Amino acid sequence: MAYVDLFSDRTSLLTIDAMHARTVRCRPAAATTVVRVPSQGAGPRQGLLFDLTKQDSAAIATGEGTAHEGKPYFRYSKIDLGDGATPGALRVEAVTSTKDCDWVIDVEYSDSQGTHKTVVKDGKKPFFAAGVPADPASRWILNEQVRAFVDCDAHRDAWGCKA
Repeated sequence: MAYVDLFSDRTSLLTIDAMHARTVRCRPAAATTVVRVPSQGAGPRQGLLFDLTKQDSAAIATGEGTAHEGKPYFRYSKIDLGDGATPGALRVEAVTSTKDCDWVIDVEYSDSQGTHKTVVKDGKKPFFAAGVPADPASRWILNEQVRAFVDCDAHRDAWGCKA
């Protein structure tokens, strides 16, 4: 997961109309252990999800309880920047299944001069999303009932360990 701050010091308005994830490189997940931590009690935060298992993954709206959760983000929303617009921050997530992937975000935006494209990276390098190993050597979960991590391979019937 990454947090992407969006801002512009332009005096004219620009509108982000679309974002798509583009995979730069994927390889089998390097992790050997899976540790699951159930969600903690935070409120919903607007964000985007990219499914890197699909070609040209369009941004999906996230944020539990938000109006268009699970639907294409830019079907219902846009992002305005510049001309005094309030800067924004988005929670950006990418799912990769069983692969580790380097990826970038292809952005389409429009302004008074027309429509343009740019690429958003993590500084000068692509974003990185870690996958879950297809056959992990061990699986652990934070069991909140006993407030400890539980080895799911040794305790298959423990709370949270069942698939």
